[in-house]
Amino acid sequence: MLNENLAEKLKQLEEKHKKLQQDLSDPAVMKDMNRFRSLSQEEKELSDTLVIYRKYNEALKQLKENEEMLSIEKEPDMLEMVKEEIDKLKEQIESYENQLIIALFPKDPRDNRNVIMEIRAGVGGEEASLFAGDLFRMYSKYTEAKGWKIGLIDSHPTELGGFKFSVLKAMVFMEN
Repeated sequence: MLNENLAEKLKQLEEKHKKLQQDLSDPAVMKDMNRFRSLSQEEKELSDTLVIYRKYNEALKQLKENEEMLSIEKEPDMLEMVKEEIDKLKEQIESYENQLIIALFPKDPRDNRNVIMEIRAGVGGEEASLFAGDLFRMYSKYTEAKGWKIGLIDSHPTELGGFKFSVLKAMVFMEN
């Protein structure tokens, strides 16, 4: 169960989200593209957190209903199903709590910036080069999974598929 401070903070975020939605529908805000973009991004971040919060509240409600059903139900098969459902809900609730705690961490202003990364093979010869190649492929797949664009700036591949070094740029937001 979330402590009172976190629950209060989430309620404040809901109010802030409503205010942001009102501001975004204001024609004066729509004319100022920089302000509109800033408010839209803030609204999106809050929406993501509030989706988790709503799922958390729904799971709590279902848990309460199942616990009430547990005290009324007499059928052994039904009791077993309800107990299994309660266990699943408790796991979900714990997962949602962890997600909410992480979502409430302050955001770093540098989170949405591009990254230039250099991967170099260390001491170890061909095995180190292969490991550097594995790292390059891992980071490439990660950036693609996030929907970012990746570009290879420079590299020196080896004959066995590794890299002596590689420099890549991961672009978080592409500008038109």
